[in-house]
Amino acid sequence: MVQRKIPLERDWHRKGATRRLVPEGEYTVYCESIEPTDDGRIDAVFVIVSDDGPYGNRKLFERFDTEHHAAKLYEFVGAAGVEEGARGVSLKDLTGVTLRVAVRHRRGADGTYWANIVGYHPVPEEPASEGTPEN
Repeated sequence: MVQRKIPLERDWHRKGATRRLVPEGEYTVYCESIEPTDDGRIDAVFVIVSDDGPYGNRKLFERFDTEHHAAKLYEFVGAAGVEEGARGVSLKDLTGVTLRVAVRHRRGADGTYWANIVGYHPVPEEPASEGTPEN
């Protein structure tokens, strides 16, 4: 498995360090990558689309625990609109999908705040404009 290095800010590990967190709210993201880990979990990297304000192109990270908290993974798959085949869902089919995520902040035991994805939703469909026939 390929291990990716994620650039971290200086002093990211320091207790109480302040990082520029993505504010709480909802964002449109696309799934840049999704890969299994050696311990049976699934890591995903989401990128906020550039038209979603000043936080465009910022990354959000998710680690899905498929053994104990699979419901969150199913929520992601459902919001992505990916159909489950006879053998389940291919991670390749989830790469590149666009969806909405809800972000909330959580304070860790060490006092550090983290931006967590707490919900996945499909991107709302654009309403048909006036004068445009619907199919």
